[in-house]
Amino acid sequence: MNGMGGNTTVDSHWQMKMLNILCQIKELFMSCCGACPTTFLSRCLPDSLTVSGTIVCPVVNGKSVRLCLQEGSQSSPLILLDLPLNTSAFSSLIKHGMIRMVFECKCDSAGSKEPLLSNPQWVMYCNGVKMGLARRRELSWKDEWLLEMTRTVSAGAGFLPDKGSGGHKYLRGQFEKVPGSGSDHSQAYQLIDPSDSFGQELSIFFLGH
Repeated sequence: MNGMGGNTTVDSHWQMKMLNILCQIKELFMSCCGACPTTFLSRCLPDSLTVSGTIVCPVVNGKSVRLCLQEGSQSSPLILLDLPLNTSAFSSLIKHGMIRMVFECKCDSAGSKEPLLSNPQWVMYCNGVKMGLARRRELSWKDEWLLEMTRTVSAGAGFLPDKGSGGHKYLRGQFEKVPGSGSDHSQAYQLIDPSDSFGQELSIFFLGH
């Protein structure tokens, strides 16, 4: 009986955790979208901004997939993360056609002036499933090379050969950035795919609490 009670406690805690995250996402949608909370469309969001997003998948299995967001193709990354996923795991996720990545961190309760995306560690959830810990990384020369090689690609996927590492697959696109209205603790990014060339729905949320 004690064991069953322990499992019930863990399940209840997990349900409350996911409910809290979903509530934060709902508040972000509502505050950003106003009368059209179910979609991120430019005609509804005149103040939205566009950023470049790149997902790099090392061919050598076991190495972390990386996520990079930039305000411009030649600008320094807003954030560069090592995800708790290898290429095989990420490939399995995108087969579903819809991905909701949620990154959650603990912000300074005293009111830190540091930007939300400067946090070094994030708990990552994908489609409601906890994946593990994503870590912010410093831009290395290899990262610079990868971003430079994809700089002229506004939207698309491809492969970059690299004798030293076996090469990298990549997905690159434009994302609509919608900061939470009146809040420094939430940001959302939605993949823009007007021609349905990706055949993929990809949303990225950063939440601080």
